[in-house]
Amino acid sequence: KVSLFEKHPTLIKNLPKYLENNPIYSRLDVFNGFGGLDGFVSGTLANHLNFDLVVLENLEDEPFGRVLPDGTITGSLGDVVNRKVMFSGNGRFLMDYGTTEIEFTVPYDGDRFCLITPKALKVPRWKTLSNCFTIWSWFSISGICIVCVIIWYFIGGSRNIIKAICEVFSFLVGIPFKTVPSFGRLLFLTSCQMFNMTIMGIIQGSFFTDFTTTIFYPDIDTLEDFVKSEMPVATNFWHLIQNESELVRRLKEKAVVINGNIFDSVAYHRNVTTFDRKQVLELLIETEYMGKDGIPLLHMVSECFTSF
Repeated sequence: KVSLFEKHPTLIKNLPKYLENNPIYSRLDVFNGFGGLDGFVSGTLANHLNFDLVVLENLEDEPFGRVLPDGTITGSLGDVVNRKVMFSGNGRFLMDYGTTEIEFTVPYDGDRFCLITPKALKVPRWKTLSNCFTIWSWFSISGICIVCVIIWYFIGGSRNIIKAICEVFSFLVGIPFKTVPSFGRLLFLTSCQMFNMTIMGIIQGSFFTDFTTTIFYPDIDTLEDFVKSEMPVATNFWHLIQNESELVRRLKEKAVVINGNIFDSVAYHRNVTTFDRKQVLELLIETEYMGKDGIPLLHMVSECFTSF
């Protein structure tokens, strides 16, 4: 007997449509109907060692299992310890599980535990104007406009500040207005025109770039940034994180329990986060949680917990 439980994508029962015609899965009966890496490893062992693969499927809430404080061992780990099965076919991390009643076979892969969060939202189009320049650039442009108004107030022939502001504004945006020409005014207005052409060219170029490029708010990319956020964490893998640092302690304080598919909650409800193996997360992002516009619905935090 072999302990197995469905764990997408390493052990799957129902093949996705894009794999149904894959020649690798043409004889799924050899692997007792299970696909994925773990299903193939178990099926290959049965084929080469000439034994029938009798599956004891574990349906507990924590199918990997662990040693509880009272000494009870749950999940597939308990199936092995209690001699219900010969081995557990689901790949697991090579670490101390709190019991000496098991032994590992040859390690065949390595991976990391990483956080997955909802993809940052798009920046609204109406905010595009603020992206054309930095805040200091806007202050500089505003300062130049104020200086222009002051100069025009003294050389424009009018001592009405409101009229001076309106005339400078009209000239900068291309609205015609009457004025008595003079060399000083001509020189000043020519300078304003050059300034206006430069700024408008930059703004138009920035508008073209921003309106043709999808811009997102910054994603969370460090554990420290995530701790500062208000997002909770839902997972059954806390017992695998053996790092007892202050940062991990603060992360555990954000733990919540979510019923149903956690990844769906992260992608569509955007009200929770979780963590899992990096290879699994990369596959899920590319195959199951891609938006209609080709933009992922999930984001994997670059800084991971630990490596196994």
